[in-house]
Amino acid sequence: MLERNRNFQLLYPDVLGEVTGGIRIDMGQLQCALGIFPRQAFISQPFEALVVLQNMVNQPMQVKVAVRLPNADKKGAPAIIDTPKPQMALTLQPGEVGILHLPMIAQPPTQPGKEYPVRAAIRFRVADNAAPLRPASGGAPAAALEISPYKLHALREVDFKAEPWGESNDILTGYFDLAPHRLTDKIKFPDARYEPLWTRQQMPKEQALAQARIPQAHDLADGAAHPNSYGAFLAAVNQRFSARGFPLLPGEAAAIAKMMTYTLDDAPRLEQFAVDDTRWFTALCQVLAAHPELLEGELERGEIIAHYVFHEVLYEAVLMGFHVLEHDIKDNLGSQAERRAFADQLLGWLAGRGEANLNYVLLPLVLGGLSISRLVRSSKNENPWDIVDGLTDALHTRLQEADDSEYVVLHLLDGLLTKHTTALRSQRINRP
Repeated sequence: MLERNRNFQLLYPDVLGEVTGGIRIDMGQLQCALGIFPRQAFISQPFEALVVLQNMVNQPMQVKVAVRLPNADKKGAPAIIDTPKPQMALTLQPGEVGILHLPMIAQPPTQPGKEYPVRAAIRFRVADNAAPLRPASGGAPAAALEISPYKLHALREVDFKAEPWGESNDILTGYFDLAPHRLTDKIKFPDARYEPLWTRQQMPKEQALAQARIPQAHDLADGAAHPNSYGAFLAAVNQRFSARGFPLLPGEAAAIAKMMTYTLDDAPRLEQFAVDDTRWFTALCQVLAAHPELLEGELERGEIIAHYVFHEVLYEAVLMGFHVLEHDIKDNLGSQAERRAFADQLLGWLAGRGEANLNYVLLPLVLGGLSISRLVRSSKNENPWDIVDGLTDALHTRLQEADDSEYVVLHLLDGLLTKHTTALRSQRINRP
């Protein structure tokens, strides 16, 4: 049913996301982002390309980063951008996260201008037996960084980008501007350097800080003590899928929000399992350890979880969706290992891996959301026909766009809608 974490096994923290605000290029076993600081510099003033690197696996990783600098401006005039070390090689330990500082300086006759491009080509090697330590979405936030809060705040001010060059995910592009002013004082060229942000040695501290937040996490996890989280999940679901280039139809978004709300608010009671064993509860403890101010803030419980623990709740909702759907359609929907693999694929797709697939939307989230739709109310005035009619409209739209690989799950949706329509009519429930 749901994924168990009986020994309170922490997720490796998403340090890159803490620094960049979630911006990242996902290369599978390595995630990265590129920023330029300051974004606008003067002629003869040093500035830096900052490359954040996050090792996603349990093996050491050999990484090479080469910076490519412009030799002309947009008008074709010559540009001289110097760097003391155009290429750096380093080893990231398992799970390690760090930042490369690659200094640059514009020299005369370079002219002032905007949008000078900087490209960072990133190559890495890792053992064939490397296994993931973090989910593709990055993981929970870090509470025990190797840098001060002030340094973290300064890094968050950098305008990080996740812009690949053409079709190459391993070449990142950033931009800087040159102001119409030149520094005349001689300034020492800073050294290229690597700065660790988080290593595995921080895990015991992360564990202690997260476990200290278990009581507060229990308070937030109690669905009966808080308002329904449907509205927060509906907004988050629409935003996340749209950001991935796959806007949901209204009925689909409503069904997924219902499935996530059921997983969070109702399933702990109705399905009789320990909340502590779920991935989302562990992540919530880590969130509260990293951001204790949330307990005193103005965000409601549903907003906190939908924003900070969205991927972990979605993961559990996939597993729960398979469970409730299997009971509804009386068919075998795969082993627990296969269901976990499907959940990981969905999270990977949301993080930027692969192409859009209607199956990620419908199975099991939409179908499961329809199965439990009567147990989760979107509002006091909701009519059971609302979700049925919304998904019927969605089915007709998707059938016009579907390819052969998607007809099977659309056929399942059609059959489930027929079953629910028959049940509503037999119960003499009228449309509003």
